[in-house]
Amino acid sequence: MERVLKFLVKLMDQTRPNSTLENLELGCRLVRTAFETAGSRIGQFPSLVQIIQDDLCKRLLQNSQTKHLTILSLTLRIVYDLFNTVKKHLKVQLEVFFTSIHMRIGESESSSYEEKELVLESLVEFCNDEDLIVGLYRNYDCEVSSTNLFEDLCKFLCTSALPPERKSTDDAKKSSLDQLRVLSLEGVLSMLHSLARRFAKEAEGENAEAHVSVSTTPDETKVIEANRKIKQKLSLAAKRFNAQGRKAFTFIKSLGIISNEEPGEVVRFLRTTSGLDKKKVGELLGGSKDICVAIMKHYIHTFKFPFPKTTPYPHPNPNPD
Repeated sequence: MERVLKFLVKLMDQTRPNSTLENLELGCRLVRTAFETAGSRIGQFPSLVQIIQDDLCKRLLQNSQTKHLTILSLTLRIVYDLFNTVKKHLKVQLEVFFTSIHMRIGESESSSYEEKELVLESLVEFCNDEDLIVGLYRNYDCEVSSTNLFEDLCKFLCTSALPPERKSTDDAKKSSLDQLRVLSLEGVLSMLHSLARRFAKEAEGENAEAHVSVSTTPDETKVIEANRKIKQKLSLAAKRFNAQGRKAFTFIKSLGIISNEEPGEVVRFLRTTSGLDKKKVGELLGGSKDICVAIMKHYIHTFKFPFPKTTPYPHPNPNPD
């Protein structure tokens, strides 16, 4: 089975020699058939999961760049099939797929109407999955090291549903934009409906399996809420640092992100906080003041550089007189 899956995934590689559009489409269809046939049982085999996490996900990201609508449609369908079958093994991949495929195509001005329509239709399917929607918030928005996938998805759908600021005089283009807004609204409604169904099940005491081992005990709920609050504070701290640089550390200290403004605490903030402006970080580390130099030294010492073993140069004259 491992060899078969590797072969099917290899058919999806458009960079291999003699690769044709027909072979690429055939590979995508066969992979879809494999997942529809095997179902969630495919996740019981670590060797197959490894192929899915590495090779297959790489090919899906690669094929999402195509302008061929059939290949893009099949790619989006495979992504959806993955999360219906082996979603508990693909937490990182889900984040990458949403940001690098769905959001990228949906927000890009260079994407065609047909491409955006395919992406929105795919998102509507995801929004109909109540476990996925709840899992997005709990496993990404409430994880300090992850992006706010649920929030970003809501913003994207709501923004796409709004009418454009400039009304188009082209009737065909106007009709296309109206259809995209309808799909966006359908996604929002599907999301709300999914949340309502999930809460109704929990109220009735049903044990619904969540996207990635979602916690439900009171203690774990407190941890989730605490992580969300920390993440919100870190977001505020990053915005203030990006605006004020070193002057922002007094405010950051008031948030409780750092206990003092000593170099060690500042470096910990720089290394662990996402969303920082690299230019501002560079200005801080490259400053001429003593505190900036101290921060820079602490920052460098947090890295472990793998120095290669060197062999001494041979003596130019191995047998000197």
